[in-house]
Formats: sequence, structure tokens, C-alpha cells
Amino acid sequence: SSLSYLQQFPFDVLKIDQCFVRNIVQKPNQAAITKAIIQMAKSLNLQLIAEGVETQEELDFIYSHKCDRVQGHLISRALPASEFKRLLNSGIGFPLPQVN
Repeated sequence: SSLSYLQQFPFDVLKIDQCFVRNIVQKPNQAAITKAIIQMAKSLNLQLIAEGVETQEELDFIYSHKCDRVQGHLISRALPASEFKRLLNSGIGFPLPQVN
């Protein structure tokens, strides 16, 4: 099982796949699974990244359950390396969504 990897390999970050995040507010079973993943990871002292956050509701849910980091189109679409480098060098950054 995939959970056996938690014992076999040393790591400190766990990524929650976007299939668990997408439409999480409308799908109670998905929400329950995601909460369980977050609780398990926290009990193992792992950092968490939720992948595929695309809506404000998904962001609010993920952060309300103490997930550490997010990635997804709500934060930024994928950028070509040259555009990302230009963004970093500009010092301007880009506005991040607020958690409600």
C-alpha cells in the first residue's frame, strides 16, 4: 500500500493530490479524506502542500484545516522559466488571495 512508504522512506513533506482538493467543498467524502490526510501528516510532523487549489473556497477549506502550503491556479498559473525569473527579479511580486 502507498501508506507503507510513510514507514520506509525518510521525508518531511507530504503533497495532497489535486484529486482530493478539487471541488472539496461540494464533496463531503472528499473533504473527510482530505481532513484525515492532514491529521495523519500533522501527527507524523510532516509539512503539507495541497496541490491544485483553484478556488477561494478550496483555499479557505485547506487553510482552515491547517495545511501549510498550497499550489494551484488560484495562486499562479504555470509560468515559463524566463517569465518567472523576470517576476523574481522585478521585486514587485504578485498579489496573493486572502484567506477568509
